[in-house]
Amino acid sequence: MGQTLSAVVCAPYRCCAYCCTCAGLGGSQHDPESDPLWPESGPAAPPRWCSAGGPLCCLAAGKRKRTLYDPIAVEREPHRSVITDMASFIETRPVYRMYFQQLLGPLSAYGPSDFLHGDLLRLLTALAQDSDMQGVRAAALIFAEVTESDPQVVDLAVLQPIRELLESSDEEVQRAASAALGNLAVLAGNKDAIVALRTLDRLLQLTMSPSQEVICNSVGCITNLATDDATKSAIASRPLLERLLVLTHEADVRVARNATGALLNLTHAEMHRAPLAALPTTLSTMVDLLRHPDADVVYYATTALSNLAVDASSRDRLTDLADFPSLLPMLVQHLSPPTPLRLQTQAALALRNLASSPTFQQLIIHSPALPTLVAHLQSEYPPLLLAAVACLRNLSISEDLSLRLGNLGLHVALVDRLLPLVRYAGTVRSPMVQQLLATDGTVLTRDITDEVQLHAVSTLRNLAASSAANKQLVLDRGALVTFQWVATRAQAAMSSSVARGPRPSGDSDKSVYHGLGIDGDGDEDNDVNGSTAGLLSMSSGRNSQASRYQKEVSDDDDDKEAQDQEYWERSVPGWRSPGLPTPALAFASDAVRAEMGACVAVLATDDGVRATMVQPALVFLEHLCADVDAVEVTANAMAALANLAAPLPATATPAELDAADRAFSRALRAESTLVSTLVALLAPPAEAQDHRDHEDWTLVHLAMHTVDVLLDAHPRVAGPALRPLLPLVAAVLARSAADAEFEVHLAHESTSNLPSGDASLDDLNTPVVAGERVPLRDGDEEEGEERRGGGQQRSLAALGASHENRTATSSMLSLTSEVLEVKRLSDRIRGFYEQSQQPVAGGSGADA
Repeated sequence: MGQTLSAVVCAPYRCCAYCCTCAGLGGSQHDPESDPLWPESGPAAPPRWCSAGGPLCCLAAGKRKRTLYDPIAVEREPHRSVITDMASFIETRPVYRMYFQQLLGPLSAYGPSDFLHGDLLRLLTALAQDSDMQGVRAAALIFAEVTESDPQVVDLAVLQPIRELLESSDEEVQRAASAALGNLAVLAGNKDAIVALRTLDRLLQLTMSPSQEVICNSVGCITNLATDDATKSAIASRPLLERLLVLTHEADVRVARNATGALLNLTHAEMHRAPLAALPTTLSTMVDLLRHPDADVVYYATTALSNLAVDASSRDRLTDLADFPSLLPMLVQHLSPPTPLRLQTQAALALRNLASSPTFQQLIIHSPALPTLVAHLQSEYPPLLLAAVACLRNLSISEDLSLRLGNLGLHVALVDRLLPLVRYAGTVRSPMVQQLLATDGTVLTRDITDEVQLHAVSTLRNLAASSAANKQLVLDRGALVTFQWVATRAQAAMSSSVARGPRPSGDSDKSVYHGLGIDGDGDEDNDVNGSTAGLLSMSSGRNSQASRYQKEVSDDDDDKEAQDQEYWERSVPGWRSPGLPTPALAFASDAVRAEMGACVAVLATDDGVRATMVQPALVFLEHLCADVDAVEVTANAMAALANLAAPLPATATPAELDAADRAFSRALRAESTLVSTLVALLAPPAEAQDHRDHEDWTLVHLAMHTVDVLLDAHPRVAGPALRPLLPLVAAVLARSAADAEFEVHLAHESTSNLPSGDASLDDLNTPVVAGERVPLRDGDEEEGEERRGGGQQRSLAALGASHENRTATSSMLSLTSEVLEVKRLSDRIRGFYEQSQQPVAGGSGADA
C-alpha cells in the first residue's frame, strides 16, 4: 500500500497553424492602392485584369475577411465601368441588332448582376462565340466586370461560356476569363462546378503563358479553388503542385503570393498535405521562401511549414541541418520585432510543431528562441501569447529545458509568467492590439482562453515533473494559490449556471473577449483541430442510488470561505498583488481543471513538497471535485488525493504529522466533496444492456486504490471517516466477482493465455521510474516523449483508456486484471476494519 499515482504528463501539442481555431489568426488585408506594384492609371492604359483573388486559407472560427489580401482590381477611371465602355460598341454588333436590340434596349441601363441571367446572359454567350475577336473580348471583359462587382453562385449557363473563353488564344480574353473564373471561385457553391468543367488542366497550361497577368489570374483562381476539401483533392496532382512550387520564385510578387497561398491552402489536412510533402522540392522551397523580400510570401511559407511539420515524416526530413541550415535561424529571426506580430505568431507556431521532435527540442532550447518565447508570455496580442505558451509546453518535455533555464536565470521568470496565464481571461485592453485584431479579422473566443490556460498548466506540470527543486519552486511561487483561485470561481460559475439553466460547454460558447465589438458566431473551418481534449476520455454512468450516500455541500458557507481566504493570505503573502491580475474569468474548462488536478498529483510525488502542501492542496481538491460529472477532473483529483495521502517521510516532524492528520480530518468530514466523490465512484452503475456496458472498472479501481492508501497512511483519521463506504465496498466486491467471471469466460473463448491469480497493480501498467521518459499518444497525435516525476508511478492514460479503444482480446484481458485488482483492494479494505475489530457491513459480499 501507499504506492504513488502520477497524472499523465501531456503529449506534444501539434496542430495546423492556419486559422484562429489553433492560432487565433485571421487574414491580413492587402491594399491595392498602396501597393508599389499597382500600375499607374491613365487614359491610354488598357484594362488589365491581374489577380482574381487572394488565397482563402484562413476561413476560421468567427466572422473574418474572406481573403488574405484583396484582389487586384481592373485599372480604370473610378467613374467609369467596363459595361459603360463596352455598351456602345456591343450595340453596333450585328448579333445585337438582329436579335437583342428590341428585347433589351440600351445596355447602359442595366446593372452588373443583370448580365448573369436572362436575355443579357444569352447576349454575352452569343458574343463569346462571335467570329470577330473584338466581340469575344467584350464578352470576356463584361464577365470579369460583373463577377467582380457582384459575385454569386451561378449555374452552367454562366460557367460554360466563361470556360470556353478560357480556351481562347487571345491573351486579353485569357486574362479576363481567368479573372472571371477566379472571382466566381471565391464562392463555395461554384467550386465543384468549375472543377467539373476540367478547368484545372487549362489553368495549368495558362500558368506557362508569356503574360504575367494571365499567370497571376490563373494561379489566383487555383488558390481560390484550393479552399474546399472537394476541390483540394483535384488540385493536389503532381504536375500542378510542381508548377506551383516553381511559381513561388516568380519575380512578379503577385504570382509568388498566389502560388505560395495555393500551396498553403493544401497543407491544412493530412490527405491533401501528403502529396505535397512527398515532392522532393517542397520543404526546400518553403525554407528558401523564409528569406523572400515580400512579407506576405514569408507569412504564407512560414504557415505552410508549420502545417507540414505536423507530420513526423516532414519533421524528420527537416532535422537534416545540412539540407536546411537556414530553417531554425530564420524562424528565430521572425520571432522578434520588427517582424509583424502575425508573422511572429506563425514563427512561434512553426517552432511549436517542430518541437514535437526531440532533435528540434534540443535545438530550440539552446537557441535564442527560448528567452524570446518566455518574453512573449506577456504579449498583449492573444494569438502570439497562445503560440508561445504552446511552444513552451512542447519544450518542457525535454530534460534540457530546466538546465537551460538555470543557465539563463529564467526559472523563476518562466514560472511567474505562467501562473497568471492559468487565470487568463483574454482581455485585450490595448486599443492598438484591438485595432490590429479587427484588421486581421481575428475573432477571439473562449476557446483561445481555454488553450492558453491548458498549455500554461501543462508546462508547469512538466517543469514540476523534472526535479524536486522545480516542484518546490512551482509550489513556492503560488501554484496552489492560483489553482485555488480558478477552482473556486469555476465552482461558483457552475453553481450559478445550474440555477440559470444548462451549463455551456467550451465547444459551443463563442463569446467574444472583452474589448472587441465582434460577433463570435461566424464560419468555422474544421480542416485541422487542436488537441485540447481532457486527459482522460472515460464515461461514467451512475444512477440515482449514488445520491443516497452523497451529502449536499453549500456553496454559500461564509465561515468556511473566510477561513480559506485567511489561510491563503497567511500562507502566501501578496497573493492578491498586482502580479496576479483578477480578470473576469467565467469558469475554467474541464480540461484545464483536470490538468490542474494532474499538476497537484505530480507535486505530491515528492516527500518534502508533500509535507508542506497537504492542507492547501486538500482545500483545492475539495473545490475541484464540486462537479462529479466531469469524469476526467474527478479521476485526476482522486490521483492527487492518493498521492497526498501517501505516508510522510521518516524525517517529518511531529508537527507536520499532526498537521497532515488535521488536514485529512477536515477533508474527509461527512459533507466533504472528496467523500461524496468517492461515494459516486463506488456507487452501483446505471442500468446497461450487458456486462460490458454497466461498469467502468477503471474509475472504481481508482477510487478503491485511493481509499486503500488513505486507510494505510492515516488510519486514525480515515478509518472512522470512510467507514460509511463499507456497504459500497461490499457491493463492489460482489459486482467484481460477477464481472470477472463473465470476462474470464469471454477471454477463454478467444485465447488460452489468461491471467492467473490475483492481479497486482503492476499487472495493469508498467511502473515508471522517476525521470524516465515514456512515449505517449494524445488523441490523434503522433507519439511523443513525456517525463514523469517521483517514485514508481502509474499512467492515468492507461487507467483512463476506454475499453472501446482496445482490441477485443486485450480488452477482455485488461478488464479482467482490473476487476481482479478491485477484488484484491476490496479484501484489503474490509481486512483493515476486521483487524480493527470493527463490524463489517454487508457480510454476504465477503462470500462473493
